[in-house]
Amino acid sequence: MRNTALLPWRPRTAAISLSASRLAVGCGSCPTTRAPPARSFLTITRWMPKAACTLGVACMAGDLELIHTPHAAAPGGHYSQAVRHQDTLYVSGQLPIRADGSHSVDEPFEVQTAIALDNLLAIITAAECSIEDLIKVTVYVAGVKHWPAFDRIYASYLGLHRPARAVVPVPELHHGYLIEIEALVRVPKTAPCA
Repeated sequence: MRNTALLPWRPRTAAISLSASRLAVGCGSCPTTRAPPARSFLTITRWMPKAACTLGVACMAGDLELIHTPHAAAPGGHYSQAVRHQDTLYVSGQLPIRADGSHSVDEPFEVQTAIALDNLLAIITAAECSIEDLIKVTVYVAGVKHWPAFDRIYASYLGLHRPARAVVPVPELHHGYLIEIEALVRVPKTAPCA
């Protein structure tokens, strides 16, 4: 069920000084992350209608559809779990945070991987897609030493499907997690358009 009722809107322009970003406390999920210092003046023009959105369903913002499911970790900052544009679903990086919000940072890499993949699958399922619709998966791992374990678990989730993939070793991830997974997904022609 989708809620696509649009609120009244009008194009508007708002001038925002980036010096206001100095007042930012953090990124939403980490109060210690400071905003970079301001270096210029930015004008933002809003051309998309505002949209009404109900928890667990998609909402519309122009030709973008924001996807949210309570079966995956809620966003920890100012972003959506996924955004659909035309026939492509862009899934935000999924950390191994459980759907109930509990953290798994002290769990072994294998457990963190399963939680992150479960989040990814819950989001693509909410968008009426499946594993076979995955186009590209980008995986950030804290150290290349985790690559073999990740590949084994990933293969058990995806079976015979082999989308394009990049595994990117990084020195560290937010909150000390060991893995983060993002994806591009094809939206099947049979999925209802919003």
